[in-house]
Amino acid sequence: MIPLIEVAWADGNVDGKERTVLLKTLENHGVIKDSIELQLVEQWLSHKPAPSLLDAWTHYIEGLCEALASNEIVSLRDELMRNTTTLASASGGFIGLGSKISKSEAKMIEHLIGAFR
Repeated sequence: MIPLIEVAWADGNVDGKERTVLLKTLENHGVIKDSIELQLVEQWLSHKPAPSLLDAWTHYIEGLCEALASNEIVSLRDELMRNTTTLASASGGFIGLGSKISKSEAKMIEHLIGAFR
């Protein structure tokens, strides 16, 4: 959830399309309506979380990667890349032209992927 929240906030605000994609992604990963997880995400969508949340996630992933096999790390990283890229592509671009992923979103995705090294 944290990487999706960070990408959604990367350009300074969370728009309706990003919110819809994020919530659908969470639903597809088993987060159910009225769950504590969804309530927390809703709060993070309304108020940008402190930078320490991203720091905690980064340290968690670095530690997790020490315990995973290389193919598991690649699988987890690739899933993160798919989900964050889909979210970042939900809005943006200019009248349908150009990249739909903003520079700030691309930079955040790069930062997130970097935690897997």
